[in-house]
Amino acid sequence: MASVAIHPEYHRRSAYFDVALMTLERAVDYGDYVLPVCLPEAATSSPDAHRGKLVTLTGWGLRRRNALRGETYLQRTHLGIFSQK
Repeated sequence: MASVAIHPEYHRRSAYFDVALMTLERAVDYGDYVLPVCLPEAATSSPDAHRGKLVTLTGWGLRRRNALRGETYLQRTHLGIFSQK
C-alpha cells in the first residue's frame, strides 16, 4: 500500500466516519472479489448532479445504534440520491 487516508473525524469507539481510502503501490487484477469504487469527479459534480440515481452501499458497519461490533458478513443496500435542499 502506498498510502491510507482515514476520515479526520474517525474514532475507534464510535461508528461514525468509519471510512478510509487506500492508494495501492501496484495495479491489481479485478475479479469477483476485487472491484473498483466509482466516485464522482469533484470538479464536474454539483451537489444535485446525481439526484434520482440509485447507488449501492456496502460495508461491515453497525446496523443498530447500540451494537458492540460490526457485521460478520459484508452488508449491501441500494439507496436513491435526493436533493440536499
